Amino acid sequence: MANHNNKPSTSSTNVNKNIGSHPNKNTNKTNSSSDGVWKTQQKSKRIHSDSSVSDNPTSPKPQQIRKKLFSTTNRFEVLSQNDNTDENLDDNLIDLELPIIPDTIKPPPPIFVKGVEDFPELCLTLIELIGVDNYFCKSTSDCLKIQTTNPAAYRALLRFLRDEKAEFHTYQIKEDKPLRVVIRNLHPTKPLNLIKEELTVRLEPITIANEIFKLTSLLHPKIKIEEPYKSKTISQCFNCQQYGHTRAYCGYKSRCVRCGDEHQSSVCPNSRDHPPKCAHCSENHPANYKGCSFYKEIQRRKRRSPTRFKVIAPPGPTYWPSSCSKNPDILDILVSKIPNNLYCTTKNILDLNSDHSSVLLTLNITTKKETPQLFNKFTNHQQFHDLVNAEIQLNIKLKTPEDIDLAVNNLTNIIQRAAWSATNTNPPPATLDSLPMYIRTKISGKRRARALCQRTRLPSHHQNYNHLSNSLKKILVKFKSTTLQNQLSNLSPKEGTLW
Repeated sequence: MANHNNKPSTSSTNVNKNIGSHPNKNTNKTNSSSDGVWKTQQKSKRIHSDSSVSDNPTSPKPQQIRKKLFSTTNRFEVLSQNDNTDENLDDNLIDLELPIIPDTIKPPPPIFVKGVEDFPELCLTLIELIGVDNYFCKSTSDCLKIQTTNPAAYRALLRFLRDEKAEFHTYQIKEDKPLRVVIRNLHPTKPLNLIKEELTVRLEPITIANEIFKLTSLLHPKIKIEEPYKSKTISQCFNCQQYGHTRAYCGYKSRCVRCGDEHQSSVCPNSRDHPPKCAHCSENHPANYKGCSFYKEIQRRKRRSPTRFKVIAPPGPTYWPSSCSKNPDILDILVSKIPNNLYCTTKNILDLNSDHSSVLLTLNITTKKETPQLFNKFTNHQQFHDLVNAEIQLNIKLKTPEDIDLAVNNLTNIIQRAAWSATNTNPPPATLDSLPMYIRTKISGKRRARALCQRTRLPSHHQNYNHLSNSLKKILVKFKSTTLQNQLSNLSPKEGTLW
């Protein structure tokens, strides 16, 4: 839109926050602000600088061949760099006035770029594009992570990467995400248009994100507004078939979901009867198959349990009461996250300066040495007994010290060989005790009741879940007690289970 005011202008200031915009060639006055103030710009001067703040517009620089920053699959791209140079000069005009973002506001999501061939030149380009203080980088083994400081710099960098056809991926900025809520206790016959009209009347669009959670009633019934449950599945890109981002923010090469080749899935030349091929593991299934080994490995990494705390206690008591009616006890323990590869020991320091004694903790990088043992729980004691009886000899002379030493060595060797032969070095895998069918049925019923309770949040469903949970606890306690009693009653010295 042009200003039709005929008064001349002595000075011009044009701040444009849209990338790729430039003054109109037919007019010498433009509207450049969103608050209704008309500002003019001199026709004879044009801005060709990519700096973040341009105070004094300068004349256009001589045409230069831009250095290649990102790798591409087009090997003839170098021959066409001199074409359409004048058009690219106008398209790359960027005048940004980046606002100062407070520290309390979260920064935009990072951008992961692959195939960077000239990092110093890329840094200079980003400084001219968004400013030196509006981004920082972190290099990894396979990509370059670029973190911007404000949404304006994020959008400018995103448009620049798309224009350069770079390989990258990112995530949706928080300002662009729509607000999604769940309204509970509404009747299913309530028209959706009526609900929208009521929300529009009661809430203003600017304050809807903060005020909608404070609503307690809507169209007469009492309601409860909550955030929706987060999906536990890993998002997959429909463009490159990779996991962790979506197609709207993907700049990688397209991969077919059926055959795995570098083209869109909608233009796959293969027929439906053609056997599929995974783009990740090259097996005979589509790339979105949830049973893929690549997808299972990603799920396993996501479900990896966090580091648990370890409780370290001293070997002896640390509290020594002065009263004879009280017993010494351990009152000092250590809760830590010491890695398993570090060997640690505790020792009591019996220097009584008060009613508490100190504890010395020693850490060692060397691994813990296990004490060698002849027997374990997989040793067949009856076989060991038979082997010793078969090899031992009692009719030997024990007259000199040399005879006694020789007999002791022979007896030791016989015991060692018999123990090694009777012990299984490859123990069978541990198997869990199978529960009876009636207990497994109870467990399945409790899980279904819990899912129904979490989905509906009704008091009756919650009461039913508590009843099933308490009854299952009593059944499990009784079953474990009966199992332990049967094991103790079956112990026998003949089978080697009782000594």
